[in-house]
Amino acid sequence: MKLRSIGVALALLLCAEGTSHANGRFPASNAITFDPSDPSRIYLRATFGLLVSTDGGRSWDWVCERSLGFSGPEDPTIGIFGDGSVVVSLFEGLAVSHDRACSFSFVPGTTDKKIFVDVSVVRTNVLTAAAITSGYANKNDAAGNALFSSEVFVSRDYGKNWEKSGPSLDPTLLLQTVDVSPLIPNRIFISATRGSAPNANGVLLRSDDGGLTFTERPIPLTPKVERAPFIAALDPNDGDALWVRTMGTVDQGARLLYTRDLGQTWKNTFQTKGPMKGFALSEDGNTIFAGGPKDGVWSAEKKDAIANGPVLKVNDLAVACLAYRKGELWACSDEANGFTAGISTTQGRSWQPRAHLKDLRGPLACAAGTPTFELCRADWPQQRAFLGIEAPSVMPDASTPTDAGPRPSQASASRCSCNAVGGSSSGAWRSVVLAAALVSMLRARRRVPR
Repeated sequence: MKLRSIGVALALLLCAEGTSHANGRFPASNAITFDPSDPSRIYLRATFGLLVSTDGGRSWDWVCERSLGFSGPEDPTIGIFGDGSVVVSLFEGLAVSHDRACSFSFVPGTTDKKIFVDVSVVRTNVLTAAAITSGYANKNDAAGNALFSSEVFVSRDYGKNWEKSGPSLDPTLLLQTVDVSPLIPNRIFISATRGSAPNANGVLLRSDDGGLTFTERPIPLTPKVERAPFIAALDPNDGDALWVRTMGTVDQGARLLYTRDLGQTWKNTFQTKGPMKGFALSEDGNTIFAGGPKDGVWSAEKKDAIANGPVLKVNDLAVACLAYRKGELWACSDEANGFTAGISTTQGRSWQPRAHLKDLRGPLACAAGTPTFELCRADWPQQRAFLGIEAPSVMPDASTPTDAGPRPSQASASRCSCNAVGGSSSGAWRSVVLAAALVSMLRARRRVPR
């Protein structure tokens, strides 16, 4: 089965699972990303689009999925460049906005119609980013395992242009996450799996030449329990060190691993009972925070964690993400726990709400003619009703200046044009079955933001 077939099968599944407003999922947040060029601008990924605050979290506006360039149960990775440009990794390509989320355009050329699973902007060089693709190619009949088409793309101009870096990677690897060293130029890390769950093997890839060549090291996964490794954070003080979290089964939880020698050895520092949805590292690299919906928030000094010292539970808050900046620990949660997004200035011991779904003001204010203005205004009444916001919100005026480029292709329309799939051959149905498994994996491997 070719990659095009899997795209059609994914479209079938996305059509079956819901509309651009509800997606059949409970409204919730699951990632926080800060704009490095504007401390007051915060992006909150939600199950129904992107929430944007321009005043440090006091108020929030909405960017609908259709404006981002997709429609369905995706949780795309969000990256913010130093000029405020936003990049989003989608199952149909990379979408970039150079007008602060008013207009997103798919990057043309070799990135078209590829399944992008992660993107990472370099913290210390915020005009540079790396993104990875990993889509089903065909089956290895000898081993019985799937083969994948996986590539690395790099941008060095705030996301305006993206170039494929090096040849396609080992087709036996399913890529998971990517990160770029803030300390060593051209060093890229990728986490991946080889083989089928529940007996998949974890892999760490490292390139020191910008993605032209890679060195492989094993990441130890617990057999039949852990399914994949995700890069959680790179150590800001040591270019050879990084944190990796594992994805386990619901019953077995996950682990937090640390290596200081490029993956030659690994230290098990912490284990959760449920999924480890949240991880954050202080800017000096000396304090870690981890947790999830079943475990609350835990914290430790780095030196204690890697020496089997105390890892302390600091709060019972059920978290879906964690992020840290300048003494502030941010968390995604849900309204049953008091907020959709919250902030702690006490290292996680106490929390103050920063976002409630009921207070969402409406679509982000953008110029008339931009996708966020036109599409999200049209979608807002249904979305507002779905969220239970009773009072009509004031719609933004077309007063915001913009240098928006062309809007994304009509991916949302074509994806839900289920008539595009012709016939009902056994091969087509096998594509749908495989797509279901890939959708599940793709959703699960969207990384914890750092």
